[in-house]
Amino acid sequence: MSERSNYLLEVGTEELPVSFLESSGQELHDKLQEGLSKSQIAFDGIRIYKTPRRLAVMIQNIALVQPATQELLKGPPVSVALDSTGQMTPAGLGFAKKVGIEPSKLQRQEIDGAEYLVYEKHSPGKPISAVLSQLIPEAVLSLSGSHFMAWDESDIRFSRPIRWLVSLLGKEPLPIQIGLAQSHRVSKGHRYLAQRPEIEVSSVEAYQTELWQYGHVQVDQDLRKKLIWEAMVTEAKSLNGVVPKNEDLLNTVTLLVEAPTIIIGSFDPRYLSLPKEVITTVMASHQKYFPIESQDGKLLPYFITVSNNTTPEAAEIIRHGNEKVLKARLEDAVFFFEEDTKHPLIHYVDILKGVTFQKGLGSLWDKTQRLISLAKILSEQLHFSGAEQESVVRAAELSKADLATGMVRELTELQGLMGEHYARLSGENSDVARAIAEHYHPRFTGDTVASSRVGYLLSIIDKLDTMMAVFAQKDARLPTGSKDPMGLRRMALGIIQTVLENQLSMSLDQALTLAYQNLGQLAALSKEEALEKTRQFLLQRLKGYLLEQNYSYDAIDAILDAGNSPFANLSQTLSRLKALKSLMTDVNQFKSLYEPANRTARILGKAYLPQVTLSEIKPDLFESPAEKALYEALKGSDLGEASPSDYLSCFKAWSPIVEDFFNHVLVNVDNAEVKANRYRLLSLLNRYYLDFADFTKLVV
Repeated sequence: MSERSNYLLEVGTEELPVSFLESSGQELHDKLQEGLSKSQIAFDGIRIYKTPRRLAVMIQNIALVQPATQELLKGPPVSVALDSTGQMTPAGLGFAKKVGIEPSKLQRQEIDGAEYLVYEKHSPGKPISAVLSQLIPEAVLSLSGSHFMAWDESDIRFSRPIRWLVSLLGKEPLPIQIGLAQSHRVSKGHRYLAQRPEIEVSSVEAYQTELWQYGHVQVDQDLRKKLIWEAMVTEAKSLNGVVPKNEDLLNTVTLLVEAPTIIIGSFDPRYLSLPKEVITTVMASHQKYFPIESQDGKLLPYFITVSNNTTPEAAEIIRHGNEKVLKARLEDAVFFFEEDTKHPLIHYVDILKGVTFQKGLGSLWDKTQRLISLAKILSEQLHFSGAEQESVVRAAELSKADLATGMVRELTELQGLMGEHYARLSGENSDVARAIAEHYHPRFTGDTVASSRVGYLLSIIDKLDTMMAVFAQKDARLPTGSKDPMGLRRMALGIIQTVLENQLSMSLDQALTLAYQNLGQLAALSKEEALEKTRQFLLQRLKGYLLEQNYSYDAIDAILDAGNSPFANLSQTLSRLKALKSLMTDVNQFKSLYEPANRTARILGKAYLPQVTLSEIKPDLFESPAEKALYEALKGSDLGEASPSDYLSCFKAWSPIVEDFFNHVLVNVDNAEVKANRYRLLSLLNRYYLDFADFTKLVV
């Protein structure tokens, strides 16, 4: 056998949930990679394969033997280990016994200026079988997921019962045991289509080929996904249509099948009178069907389903069953649509009085009134036109109305979308209708933000109201680990993205304060505590967002930890960060600004006076022209509404003046009054620096 070989593990199970398969592959990869690295086992790569009935791992070119190790074990100092005659003391003898050798085999070595007894321990490497027999069960059984189960006398739990194990090193079995399951080389194929009930895998390299040839199982999920997509595109083309890309649905159906078959179904064209979103939601979210569209984006009366059974007889039965189910769902949708549209959308607002928003936070009608209040104030502050202000208030009033309709109660994914349709049918203007749909954006990672003026303001105030309502409670349902029952992380990021992508000049600090005041008696925490908790949560999301935008962590800290709240004007905060990033690419110019700012902050230390004003500085106490020059420079600067480039231009002009000040002026003089005056002067200078960034946070 060569020094390296490929290794295969297949964990065969009952049908695994898609949610477990989605997360377990990367998790298992990471656990094995970490375990092999800790064991110093060399390998070229790890490949994970996932089907409904198996989770498989192929480790490429794994070393067959762990490398030998050498470890220097340090004992007591020679002065303690040996007596005056050179004989071993109890301390020396105890060390020899501890390491398991004769005292005469111990050596002496100088370490840090003192001589010690030492023993150089040589450990031969373990064979890979010994390493994997321990690592594999630990990694598999430590995978996370919900609703794990037990199924036999062993005390192990897993997502679904483990029915078989395959473990091969090259062509040879490598024994592995997980619970009561013992590994061998026999796998199982497709439940119904396999040529053989059991497939004996001859080698790691032949695994995929033999599973497909004899078991009718395509174990590579990436290849299955590619085959599914290509087949769907071909089938849709035969109907003069296209399949709209839905990556989430495609990933899901890929993990639901081992041998994909594409089946075309159809439905009565009369259902196309329903809003497009209704039909596609019923298809994709509820039935896992793919809609087919014409080249210009209109729905065609066909759909595609991906089956795990390829016999023609079964395919026809499946097609007929799918069409029957879809027809029933669409009939329900027609009923809900006709019932809902018997009334204008405003009719459903009063019904919200009986719909709880969240426990302890009133009804959805109460939330609607808070949104109306925020809409009135913030639309005026953002200088919306009179018509726009009316549209924002009207959209706020109608924003949650569709939650009381039959369609949205049945298909909750359509919230907002149905509100837009019903608003248009009720005669509302297009700005109001569009905002009702947009205010839920972004709905998921990668989704677009609201882009219309009415829509993006409603989106922001809706999220701010929910966040403040939650954070103002004592027993709030806050995010913990991977759990976020209220979707607060998504809301916070949505607020940040909406403000920045629309380049809004608005104070989120002020908006949060208004949102808190709107809560009235619903707020269980003080304004200060609730606002601080909400700001800190937003700040963490903002830092994560900026890191994803490729800003360095020290530049982010320099901007966000400076004197002003980053939420006073978030767009301005981002502009300062962009300007700082650009400045840092010019080493010489950056150094000329960084050093004076850093030195100023360092000299001041805790003596910095953030509230100092120009009028508090006394020119008659100046003893050097350098003091006067710095004072005049600050006096002549008006940075109240300055842009980031204005700040940097000012700093650049000040740099030689600040340098001259430090070269000729001793700040800490004996004269207390002169010293205090110089601290006030430097504090004013430092405040201007901090209005842009905290330069001490930068890693230079």
